[in-house]
Amino acid sequence: MPHVQKTRPRTVQEDAAAAIAALRERTGADAVSTVGFCFGGTQSFMAATSAALHLDGAVGFYASLVPRREGAPDPIAHAPETRCPVLGLFGGADEHILPEHIEAYERGLQQAGVEHEIVTYPGAPHSFFDRSFSEHAEACEDAWRRVLGFLQQVGASLAR
Repeated sequence: MPHVQKTRPRTVQEDAAAAIAALRERTGADAVSTVGFCFGGTQSFMAATSAALHLDGAVGFYASLVPRREGAPDPIAHAPETRCPVLGLFGGADEHILPEHIEAYERGLQQAGVEHEIVTYPGAPHSFFDRSFSEHAEACEDAWRRVLGFLQQVGASLAR
């Protein structure tokens, strides 16, 4: 069984908590956000639901939004528990993440009053940012600009 299939949201979040604690201790960071791609994007959205992590923001690139195996994360079901702003970036030609999944996740965030931005890039496939950057340069450049702006926004909000 591949290692990814053995992971559980609780243990991923425990690892994230340890990493955040080390980051805060070693650098004095006062703002922490998660950024993840695919599996990591799903985990980023799930981490945003954790009170223990005290995240300031969560970014997910082409995150799977529905569980594909027993015990897998379910961001749509947990969207109302989200505790920080979210940026979701998806490919419009992604065969695994359907438009209705994206709409359901966004609807859950909206209903919970969670600050969020969800962007779907028409024609971009799954993994457009890391596997086919040159083919989808315009979408990648826009996505990266949004990520940097989002991280600046959620980090700067603490300084007020």
